[in-house]
Formats: sequence, structure tokens, C-alpha cells
Amino acid sequence: MFLDLVTLDSFFGEDNSFKVYSIAHLLPLLFFVLMGWIWINRSKTWTMERRTKSAFVFSIFLMSLVIFHILVKVFLGSFEYSKDLPFHLCNLLTFILPLAIYLKKKWLNGVLYFWILVGTFQALLTPDLKEGFPHFVYFRFWTVHAGLVIIVLFALARLDWKVEKQHIIYAVLFANVFLALSIVVNYYSGGNYFYSLKKPDAATLLDYLGDWPWYLLNGQFVMLILFCIYYIPMFIMEERRKVNKVN
Repeated sequence: MFLDLVTLDSFFGEDNSFKVYSIAHLLPLLFFVLMGWIWINRSKTWTMERRTKSAFVFSIFLMSLVIFHILVKVFLGSFEYSKDLPFHLCNLLTFILPLAIYLKKKWLNGVLYFWILVGTFQALLTPDLKEGFPHFVYFRFWTVHAGLVIIVLFALARLDWKVEKQHIIYAVLFANVFLALSIVVNYYSGGNYFYSLKKPDAATLLDYLGDWPWYLLNGQFVMLILFCIYYIPMFIMEERRKVNKVN
């Protein structure tokens, strides 16, 4: 019984042991880079149906991790509306990504490309994480954040996702819609989802954008610049496709 309690506490209890750029940070990055490379490489000979199914199943798994954590918090009586709603962007993306894979809407794929590769990738480099190994939040954080990035890269390489310049505008507009919704949710929940009321405790790009509310306004320009930068490889790839078709 004591062992069970210790194990339960080590997986779901209070933990502040995570250190940025430690082995606990770098090792999962290396692991998921390897796993993503293997998945993309081995799927080269798969049918499109099998590729789509594998991406959809993986996205459902990521969403299940978020839901499972919420249920565990409710079961343990530690659920807090201010912290545990699935309204942080990366958690919310786990609910949107399966829909994107299923619906195959180009504009939605484009929005997710920018949101995930700009926002979620930043979280991998400067994680807002307290829990260390072997806490459940530690595993959920790395699996969800790295998984989102891997699925988008897989979709670009194997599902023929196309990103167009107008998708930049869609990504900016929907990001602001989500920002407005987060402010409403934060007002009623007392939370700080999407970091719309204050910057995260971890060091991030927001630290260079001023205090509240200026970092929200300055962030608009930074977001647009980053989206444009991330569009460059998509533009180059599309131009190469056009040249290859002509030849």
C-alpha cells in the first residue's frame, strides 16, 4: 500500500524538480526527433490511407493524454478551473488536430502549421514546466508538444499538406479570436490561459516584449514576422514543385 501511494504521488503529486536544458530536457527532445524521423522515413512506401490513419490515431492519442490528465485531477479532487481546463493553446490543439486530419481543409491545415511550428516548437525550447521525471505531467508535456510538431512535419512530408500565403492571415485572425476567448475564460476561471493576463514563469520570447498589456500588442508584430519566416520554406517548396512540373 505504501509503495502504491509513493508511486501515485510520484506520478501525480506536487513536483518542482524540472530544470531547463538538463538531461530531463534534452533527452526527450532527442528521443522524439528520432521517433519522428523513423515514422516519416518508414511511411515512405505506405499508401495514403495508411499514412492518414496513422496520423489520425496518433492525434487521438495526444488528445486522450490531455483528457486522461483532466479525469485524474477530477478523481484526485485536485482539479482547478484556473489551471486544468484544456484551454492552453497546445492542449486545445490536440482537439483540433484530429479534426484537421479528418476534414482535410487546406485553410485549417495552414493555420495549424503556423500555430504549431511557431508556438508549440517554442514551448519545446523554453518549456513552461515544473514537473520532472517520472511525473505524468512531464510525460504528457513532452509527448503532446513534440507529438504535435511531429504530426505537422509528417503531414507536410506524407499527407501532402500545402501551406499558402493567405493562411498567414487566417492564422493571425484565429489567434486573436482565441486570445479574446482566453481573456473571457480567464475572467471567469481566474486562470491565465494563453498567457493573456501575465507572462509565464519560464523564460520565453515574451520577456522581451514588455509588460502587460504591451507584450500582447507587440506580440502581434512578432507573430506576423515569425509566420512570414516560417512560410519561406513552404514558398520555396511550392516554387520547386512548379519548376519540376514544367520540366
